[in-house]
Amino acid sequence: MGRTLLLVIDKQRDFEDDAGALTSGAAAQATTPFVVRAMERALAAGHLVGCTLDTHQEGTPEFEVWGRAEFEQFGPHCVKYSWGWQLVDGVQQVVDRQRREGRPVILIEKPTFDAFHGRIVDGPAGDIGLTLDAYVLRHGITRLELVGLVTPICVNHTAQAARRRGLEVAVYEAGVASFSPESHRQGLEEMRAAGCEIVPA
Repeated sequence: MGRTLLLVIDKQRDFEDDAGALTSGAAAQATTPFVVRAMERALAAGHLVGCTLDTHQEGTPEFEVWGRAEFEQFGPHCVKYSWGWQLVDGVQQVVDRQRREGRPVILIEKPTFDAFHGRIVDGPAGDIGLTLDAYVLRHGITRLELVGLVTPICVNHTAQAARRRGLEVAVYEAGVASFSPESHRQGLEEMRAAGCEIVPA
């Protein structure tokens, strides 16, 4: 029987805080209690848990491939080590507690929308440096559960990439949000059409 990974997509200040560079504001903020509870439930059930960090750093090859185009389209956001790049407080608190308890949540820095293009930068020592593909293979993951930001972009791209790899995907409607109700619905419908289970709020 395969394992489940709960992946928290881009719960970062730039996408959620009122002062964030590319914020979904109140809609994103409203999902945080659900996301924290989902993390707690998954950890209690023995599932794997990870968080992605949208990460852009000028002067890197990844920035030239993806980041520059994103900055031109959306403006600068999630610049590595900046205030806006950091996880929102509720999620960071779970990450910090798990690290103290010796059961760390993996952190994946991703240079573009799809988490499968990222690499693990924090977590159990043996997992650091792995791509998400390699992590899924190493841990026998067959089911990916998604929460986070934003519905039609990074959540959607990651969900569809997972489906192309044959993974079962569930998206928790109460745990995802977007810039507008219309774009949120569009993202959910695209993921449903790709074969993802949309778990109603």
